[in-house]
Amino acid sequence: MITIPPISPAESREKGSLQLTAETLVEKYREEQFVIDDFTDESSPKILPQALVYDNSVHKKALKDIVVRVDMEYPDYAIPGAIRSEAQQLLAIQKNRNPELTDAAMARLNDIVEEEGKLALLLSRASYFDYLATNYSMDLKPAAWPKTLREKLHGARLPSLKESLLANHIGIGVLLFTRDGYLILQRRADEKLSIRPSQLAPSVSGAAEFKDLKEGNAAPVYNLFLREGKEELNLDMEDYEASSIQLLGITRELLRGGKPEIFFSATLRIDSSEIRIKSRSAKDRWENEATAFFEFESFSAIKAGLRGEGLPKTMKKDIQQLREAYENISLPLLTGLTLWYEYYSA
Repeated sequence: MITIPPISPAESREKGSLQLTAETLVEKYREEQFVIDDFTDESSPKILPQALVYDNSVHKKALKDIVVRVDMEYPDYAIPGAIRSEAQQLLAIQKNRNPELTDAAMARLNDIVEEEGKLALLLSRASYFDYLATNYSMDLKPAAWPKTLREKLHGARLPSLKESLLANHIGIGVLLFTRDGYLILQRRADEKLSIRPSQLAPSVSGAAEFKDLKEGNAAPVYNLFLREGKEELNLDMEDYEASSIQLLGITRELLRGGKPEIFFSATLRIDSSEIRIKSRSAKDRWENEATAFFEFESFSAIKAGLRGEGLPKTMKKDIQQLREAYENISLPLLTGLTLWYEYYSA
């Protein structure tokens, strides 16, 4: 029997905006293909409330075979008329709750297509306020409404990215390993964060902004997370071992209505001691109350390109030990670790 993971039921501070439990989400979207967490000591695996969209452990696309470009047919997202009235009311509620909110141009994932052996991510510009009025307000229900956005728009399966009416801006999760074999972990701050405060997060996480497409239609895929790495850990492009950067997979987070999340892993050219120093002057250091380093025994084997029956066992042991060492592990970190395991043990 597959069971539900013990993660935070409602991962938003705004009561009512996002309120379904993991168990309810899995039952609601029961026809989705889920990410499965098989790293506990329990006899049965657990379903994560993440729909698996693209599993790169199967496709093994190298970074050079992944392109990110603006969707020229739909370069700008606008909230569709079918939900415009509801979205305007929801945004007004969110702004009233937090008058300090500011807008930004985010990167929306419109579609994922295979083109001549390459994986193309088609993006458009979407407002952060569009996200607040749609994905972030899925369960917010003014008194006069018969249904929430989730109830109105979603059945047992998510609409495809191409058909979705929501803003769907891209979330990013990156597992970074230092040169001396430590996985960097972030304990998110308790204050000023609307999603997953105080939870243990990936090395780098955040959202892709439209400005991250620095090179227009031919932007390298890693531009999606380089900015976040700079802002959270003060990492420069030369700090990454370029050949180690891997796409692990793409999911859709069910709590926020199928918002896409892209997961990567990479090795750094610098040691954990250097990260500790560099990160002190990171612009967005306030987002995380602490940075931790957890040693992975499997790191050296993966870095050396070794494979075999023993590697999955060692990787699984590393993940289990991490989970025993820390409480309140976030959904993105659980998902990233699962996809990382699947990619390197395949």
